[in-house]
Amino acid sequence: MGVDQTIQYLNNVILPMLERNGKPTAAFLLRHWLGRSGSTITFASSTISSLHDFNGQLYITDRQKFINGTINRLRANGRPNRINFSTTWEDGFSDRLGSDMYLAVGKISYQSKVEIEATKIVGTPFYAYYNMRIISWKFKTWDRYDWDPEKSTLYYVNRNDMVAVENAGRARQFDVKTPDNADVIEYPRQLKQSTVIYV
Repeated sequence: MGVDQTIQYLNNVILPMLERNGKPTAAFLLRHWLGRSGSTITFASSTISSLHDFNGQLYITDRQKFINGTINRLRANGRPNRINFSTTWEDGFSDRLGSDMYLAVGKISYQSKVEIEATKIVGTPFYAYYNMRIISWKFKTWDRYDWDPEKSTLYYVNRNDMVAVENAGRARQFDVKTPDNADVIEYPRQLKQSTVIYV
């Protein structure tokens, strides 16, 4: 399609379809791209942290990495009675296929930042048991709204047509993010409690 045809198709077919199907975030970001301001869009942290699949990645995948990192750090430091440290982990996340957030940004980058405390359980042998506790857990997310080769548009429009719209100055890329150092507060109560690890 030509540039004018692509823009007409987006405005007359794709945007109404997204709004009709309950995809307000995807529609909003597409309109912002067509609006050509290029200004950064900052979502409330809860927009991401409330996503079930994002929580699953944090509490299952990332949390296990923090546990493994704590064990390695304790071993490297001679299994002290107590250790306190901060660490970060960066990865990418995609919400479930076809969801509003998936259609809006595809894969989004994020960073987890945690402060961890581990205390040796009294009376355990040299190869010891520790109580590990996550004292604080913060995160931030970011993405570039563009049409790079790895991004699937899912708008029934060829990627090259979308790039042509940008190159003609009829749309503009922009950044999408959440505030830095937002608290991860939705995780289950049991994850706030100590986890016993063997070192």
